Amino acid sequence: MNLQVKVLLLAASASGLAQPVENGKQLTISDGLTPTEIVMRAVDVANHSREEEHDLLYEFSEETISEQFDTAGHLSEREITLSKVYPLAGALYREVIAKNGQPLTEKELERERHRKDEAHNRRKRGEQEKENHRIRFDRELVDRYHIKLLEEQRVGGRPVYTVWFEPKSNSLPVRHRMDYALNKSHGLILIDKKTFQVARVEFELIEPVRLWWGILGRLHTVKGLIERKPLADGIWVGQGLDFSMNIRIFFKVINTRRRTKFVDYQPVK
Repeated sequence: MNLQVKVLLLAASASGLAQPVENGKQLTISDGLTPTEIVMRAVDVANHSREEEHDLLYEFSEETISEQFDTAGHLSEREITLSKVYPLAGALYREVIAKNGQPLTEKELERERHRKDEAHNRRKRGEQEKENHRIRFDRELVDRYHIKLLEEQRVGGRPVYTVWFEPKSNSLPVRHRMDYALNKSHGLILIDKKTFQVARVEFELIEPVRLWWGILGRLHTVKGLIERKPLADGIWVGQGLDFSMNIRIFFKVINTRRRTKFVDYQPVK
């Protein structure tokens, strides 16, 4: 899976985000590369993966645990969804196959068939997926942030560059709805030193974000984690997502967490 992901499908707990000075020595250059050069190489690698459609080479299983909490932080609702993810008309498609350990009912199966047919027809017509809830790792995104290089870490036994990012200003451009949150977020990007693939991203909201000038509500907290890994053939894929959010919409407070695991990668036949 590439780094273009739907935030609503993330699920997170990126607690304990490292601070650039307190928890790690800040560096200005590593292996002859500046922090910006390291991140831009990672952007180029991500662009190449998109162009080569590496995300369409495999099908896999996806398990998502969605949880809702009350105002006291107690669990009020929990659902486990199992899906098969595979290419459909030039893009990945998620087909739900079970909920809470049980097969879908006939009504749910019919709804899934209808949803799949709609997606297939929409893609055949060349209609683009909506971008409002997507994060795309590209130069336009990177240009929003100050970038600092911290001491090297290891992820999955592999050495990685550790990059801290934070917004350059309080008046960054807003082109999509997700930009309201992205412009107020900071965190870490861990980049594999050998391949310049992004191995992990941790982020959190710095301060609350008003929705529709505060009339609709307020996004109080967001914490997220994205993890990736290489397969035997060197292709990097999604490993897990973790996303938590506290939001007020009118007079209703929503406190939610979603965790997703990607497993059983198989080459597309």
